[in-house]
Amino acid sequence: MDVGKAYTVLQRVVETGYDMAGVSISGIPVVLKTITPLEISLARQHSFGGELKAFRLYLLAYHTLMIKGKTCIEERPSSIEDLVDFYKELPQEVLELVEETAYQLQKRYRRYMRLIEGFTLSDSSRTLWKLRKGNACINEETTGIPGSTYIGVSECTLAWSIVNTSLDQNEEYERGMEEAMFIASASNPKGVDKISKSMEVSKKEAQERKRILIKYGSMIHKDLIEGREIFKKEKWTSSVTTSEDLVKELNRQMKGEKDRHDLFMESYLERIRKAAEEEQRKAEEKLREIRENRKLIPLPTGSFELTPEDRERMKSKEVTAFDLATQKRDNSLKGGGQRVSTVGKRVLKAGRR
Repeated sequence: MDVGKAYTVLQRVVETGYDMAGVSISGIPVVLKTITPLEISLARQHSFGGELKAFRLYLLAYHTLMIKGKTCIEERPSSIEDLVDFYKELPQEVLELVEETAYQLQKRYRRYMRLIEGFTLSDSSRTLWKLRKGNACINEETTGIPGSTYIGVSECTLAWSIVNTSLDQNEEYERGMEEAMFIASASNPKGVDKISKSMEVSKKEAQERKRILIKYGSMIHKDLIEGREIFKKEKWTSSVTTSEDLVKELNRQMKGEKDRHDLFMESYLERIRKAAEEEQRKAEEKLREIRENRKLIPLPTGSFELTPEDRERMKSKEVTAFDLATQKRDNSLKGGGQRVSTVGKRVLKAGRR
């Protein structure tokens, strides 16, 4: 599978709501598009109680984007019946040719859908997400295409939205963690340094995984390309090598039966939802832990005299200014040693030697 071509198709679907291909029907130029779960459901509703032929006609009507350069989605839902009448007049062999073109277009899009995670991590995808301001809806406002509101949301757009939302949460968590670490470093520098090293390792691992996903689209695709595993060729969707195969596939769609691709997408979307929720839970737990630890170590306030011995200890890095202030505060509270006095907001500095 060509990752570059797959990303081009996925970006087109995310931006406009569909992928498309042209076909000539008796000299008439027709542009077909991929369809969404909403459109498949509407085709079933239109043809409910009828024969398979009715479902096939309505499905093609929803597949149709343009005829002779004129858009067909802008006039929905009234244009659907006109399109059904148009296809009803076609000879059987021509109708099957158009159906096969539409199905192969849909099949290619669904095959490329397996690389959606790698595409979403790419710079172009993240830029598009930010330009959209987190709005994954397909409508005239986001696409600029009249009639987009009637298309519905594709599986690709839904997955793209879920992964991007998870990435936004991770970025927000990292910003919050950096702020919390900065504040906590004043009270517990050694503990913060230990946590920072652990976080750095995890960050590098995440960056490497991201690099691999962007390059290959998915970990399974990476293993397949590198030949790490020998995959038995399995059928994710029905074959359409003959007219009989095409009729069987359309019959399956009319009944709403799910193939391996449908089951895979349902499982994938549920998996990334749970992963995003778990990452959010862990992030909140870690931030809460840092904040609680910070409360346990009160910051010393006030001022104290810095003796020559103290300066030597700080110069040799035996103690830090914070450690020294803490020691003098503790001694003051115990009634012994130098007392830490408060002088408003003015801090006494060490005099010149």
